[in-house]
Amino acid sequence: MNYYTNKIKLACLASLFAAGIANAADPQCNGFEIKIKNNLPDNLLIKKIIISGAEVQPNGLGQIDKQSQQTFTVYNSNPDTLMNGEFIFNTISLPTKEIALHFELQNKNLHCSHSDLTGNESGGYPIDTSRGVGKVTYSIG
Repeated sequence: MNYYTNKIKLACLASLFAAGIANAADPQCNGFEIKIKNNLPDNLLIKKIIISGAEVQPNGLGQIDKQSQQTFTVYNSNPDTLMNGEFIFNTISLPTKEIALHFELQNKNLHCSHSDLTGNESGGYPIDTSRGVGKVTYSIG
């Protein structure tokens, strides 16, 4: 009976070890969320969304309605490269204003490191950045 118990323990240990290796190989920035809160009285048109060394979803043109938010999720991130990100929005009302967000992401051992390069104002609007585990929130206006 001890023989079978030891075999079961060994099989469980092997599967846990394999799962740990697979998890360690997955870059930590995959699944990282970038939330854009539009606190303006104007809709924002999405002009450009790019992260070098990764992809983001949704990635097409669109808009973020006034007083709402949109979540973008990073995937296919490169585990060995500093990833530069740029999100550019335009207001709809004339005269239009451009709002640009710049940041860097990097896969670290246990987390995705985020560095904001935007500053606290873009296009004449204040930008508030708050960081949480696995996410960052940019509040515009």
